Amino acid sequence: MVTKKPGISINNINYTLTKVAQNGRINHGPGYAVVKDKETGKNGKFYLIELTMKNLSKDEKKFDLTKVCLCDVKKNCFTPTRIELKSIIDLPSKRIITLKPNKKRGRKLIFAGPKNFQPKYVLLNSESEELIEFEYEI
Repeated sequence: MVTKKPGISINNINYTLTKVAQNGRINHGPGYAVVKDKETGKNGKFYLIELTMKNLSKDEKKFDLTKVCLCDVKKNCFTPTRIELKSIIDLPSKRIITLKPNKKRGRKLIFAGPKNFQPKYVLLNSESEELIEFEYEI
């Protein structure tokens, strides 16, 4: 659980991390899905982040959600396995979203990883060092 809502502004886009959570399984169609390590056979966890973006400029901007990564203290990072609309029901989202001027959009990103993974950062762009650091409590 995130103890506060950290954020950062980069290139006239304000990013706010509203939620970080973990779960052993997620809903998937009529059933559910689990993470299993191919080498060890051990079950892992799904990590969910909710990210809100607000375009502060007067121009439309595009944001690629596939470049967002969830990282630990040692900066070992995972890319999202699933991207969803931020809603009560699970609806898939486009991977590249358009941010209209002065509008806010939120998305849920789901990552798969080992049970001992301790999330610490959200890397906003895997091609740069744009990080949101947060305090995470299990």
